[in-house]
Amino acid sequence: MVIKKLTRACNLTPQTVTLFVPKSPPACYAVDAGVRSNNMVTDAIQFEEWETPFLGGDLQIIDLHWGDGSFSCRTKEGKEFKLEENPLFKNVELQAHILDLSDGCLYRVDYSQVNGFRLLDEHGLLELWEARDKQQVKLKSTFKVKNHMWSKESPLTFFHGNSDEWSHVVSTDNECLEVVCENTPSIVKIDQVTSG
Repeated sequence: MVIKKLTRACNLTPQTVTLFVPKSPPACYAVDAGVRSNNMVTDAIQFEEWETPFLGGDLQIIDLHWGDGSFSCRTKEGKEFKLEENPLFKNVELQAHILDLSDGCLYRVDYSQVNGFRLLDEHGLLELWEARDKQQVKLKSTFKVKNHMWSKESPLTFFHGNSDEWSHVVSTDNECLEVVCENTPSIVKIDQVTSG
């Protein structure tokens, strides 16, 4: 894991943030009749490690923001409604704030070129947990997945959303965020939260 520190202006005040950059290629696991492989091509559910600074943490998804805040529509009667772009979300299609309860670090995860996303409770992903248990793959709190039910229900979302048809997952005890995007999300440590 490589950690880069940089200083930039944020909300009109200088702030030091930590940008996370993975240093090694991820391991890939295919779940199919008990076979574990780094290069298996299969229709079975496949998992791949997604290295993040909160990979093994006890996580909480604090919030999720979709879009740049701009909006416009016209009613049948001809009324037009417009909201201007919010500068806090410029060039960000999807943004999540993740708190790592194990060390109190608050992270901002920015997703770009998003083609689909879902936030649901753990129960909505039973298919993944069953495949994980069948294969005895040790998934951490962040991973990538493909060939699961959502990718089969919405094949164009995955085909056009990621050249290898992977989605990025953040898993907590309460909910999971799954995002189909072309690029690896950018992760920035933005605060250290204290308990008490």
